[in-house]
Amino acid sequence: MVNKTLFIRYFVPSFTGFGMAALAFGFGIKGVLVALLLSSMLILFSMASAGGLGGSVANRLYGTCQRTRTIVDQVAGDLDRIRHLKRAEEFSKALVMVNNILVTVPGYPEALYLKAEILREGYGNRKETIKCLREVMRLTNFTDKVHRWAVNMLDEVTEK
Repeated sequence: MVNKTLFIRYFVPSFTGFGMAALAFGFGIKGVLVALLLSSMLILFSMASAGGLGGSVANRLYGTCQRTRTIVDQVAGDLDRIRHLKRAEEFSKALVMVNNILVTVPGYPEALYLKAEILREGYGNRKETIKCLREVMRLTNFTDKVHRWAVNMLDEVTEK
């Protein structure tokens, strides 16, 4: 629904100013139509910035729309936070976060690898570490870097 207050507030003065200027300079009806077009564009932008209707249209026209975060963006950000928590030796928080990712995106290889690192470094849980690493290897191609990391860690864990 159109916010009439915003429409009147932005459109009428804009159209009046552009229209009067067009008539004053002798552009006639073509000038008034150009004024109508300019006023329409101005109101879309103004209403978008004021939060009224027209925001989505103005956002598309003027490219001011915010990029929506995809699940991949969210997971990438969460993985960075988990790595930070792991370096800070806050293993319980890191484990909770990685488990939340695996609930959202089951079988995500990088998250499984981080979980294996957390279980190994923070808890010394060899059995679960091996389980996570084998799952990473099953889900990935042998040329993937995460696969190679998992193979190397599995070699280290099973040597002991």
